[in-house]
Amino acid sequence: MGYIALLILTVRRIPREEEISALQDIKPLPFTHPRVWEKEIKALEKLDAIVTSPLYPQSFLISDSFGSLVDLIIDNFVATWYKSVSVDPAFINHVNKTIRCVLENIRDRVLNVDSVELVVAKIVPLLTNHLSDFSAAEKAVRGKHLNKSLTESEELDLAIAGKYRDGKLHPAASLAFSDPKLAQQDHLRALVKKILPLVIPENELKSSAVGILVREIVACAVLFPILVMVSDPDTWNQLIEAVGKSTLQDRKNVKKLRAALDQHATPRSRRTGVNLDTDSNGRAAPLIRLSPTDDERTFEKFIRSIRHCNNLSDARRMRNEISSQLKKDARSKGQDNVYIKRLETGKRLLDQRVAYLSAGSSGGVSSRQVSIGPRRYK
Repeated sequence: MGYIALLILTVRRIPREEEISALQDIKPLPFTHPRVWEKEIKALEKLDAIVTSPLYPQSFLISDSFGSLVDLIIDNFVATWYKSVSVDPAFINHVNKTIRCVLENIRDRVLNVDSVELVVAKIVPLLTNHLSDFSAAEKAVRGKHLNKSLTESEELDLAIAGKYRDGKLHPAASLAFSDPKLAQQDHLRALVKKILPLVIPENELKSSAVGILVREIVACAVLFPILVMVSDPDTWNQLIEAVGKSTLQDRKNVKKLRAALDQHATPRSRRTGVNLDTDSNGRAAPLIRLSPTDDERTFEKFIRSIRHCNNLSDARRMRNEISSQLKKDARSKGQDNVYIKRLETGKRLLDQRVAYLSAGSSGGVSSRQVSIGPRRYK
């Protein structure tokens, strides 16, 4: 029985002539031709291969940073779920190439933008108008001098928003929605829809599914969290604290260093025995400016501040100011003679102080030798 079954199953039926002629009339598919097949195989291998050209050739550090960022995006957001679908890396490689192509297009567009013109002509006027309109809206609600005692609440914010440009708010800040998240996401979708054709290859956007998927990912999963973080005041507070704290500390250290250098560079108080007028921090009092309406007591303080001046640059600056004022008064008519004489007295004292501070303790003229007083010009 086994031989009979084997004979029945292995017997081949001889095809008829009509069937043979019909099979011969069928043309083979074009890609099955040997040369075309080899060409398609090479094109497929080339498609699967990744050529990682530098994203920013001018700096390898920036290129490596962006390359590492792209690799992290692929590993965490694409490869994690696609590995369970297929082991073929063609899709992952294609996504990698597309992301790199997008970054290159963004790079070329950013390099062609004039940053100074963008900041001065676009961003600064936008911020200025926004702050001006917000200040006007806040004054309309809180009063001209912001002196109305109002409780900080959501109702107060809505009232100020209603007065902002007479209620003509930005589309992303519409008061028609109870939750502004929906309006913000819709606005981001509209912006991303305009931007995508400029940065994504045209053949990728031919598929509507790809366009919608990329738009939702970029608008809702990438840009929206960034805007929420930027709009949070605590983010700016932490940024200012992180950057400004060290800057303020450096400024304080520089001031201490300069004070120590000034103290060691001009130690005349120990040599001449002059008691300097000092402020609450122990530093020498600044030079006093003199005006035509000052009384006798102010003039005495003016002379005393000149005699106790320890800084050469301050003395020179004050002498230049007095010289300029004297030249201006000489051209004008009706100036008070007492005021002019007081300025001339101060200039003579400053000339002596500048000569003393320039020559040092050996060749200068001591301030005690100057006996000119304000009472002489009563």
